[in-house]
Amino acid sequence: MLISRMRLVGPPMVPLSIIGFAFGAEKSGHQWNIHGDAAALIVLFFFTGAIALALEIMALVRVLPELRQEPAQRTPINLLCVGFAALFVAVALAYVLYALGFIARR
Repeated sequence: MLISRMRLVGPPMVPLSIIGFAFGAEKSGHQWNIHGDAAALIVLFFFTGAIALALEIMALVRVLPELRQEPAQRTPINLLCVGFAALFVAVALAYVLYALGFIARR
């Protein structure tokens, strides 16, 4: 069975593309209104980030046993995609735990 690299790399690209869009708009001179478009952009970023986190966890759960069972699937590009997905999951979970810790201290 082939490993779907798009399933591993695709979900984090959505929140990252939102950041890229905002950065590009900022560089081209767009003035962000925090009560309007910036707030909606921030909510959209966190919403797509949460969906991407769930999709990445499901993809890793599916791919990791496959890598263990089939040594032919352990190509450098597959391992790079798995590493990217694992890094995204680790960073996203660290941010979630940080936010929960911040809320709990209040």
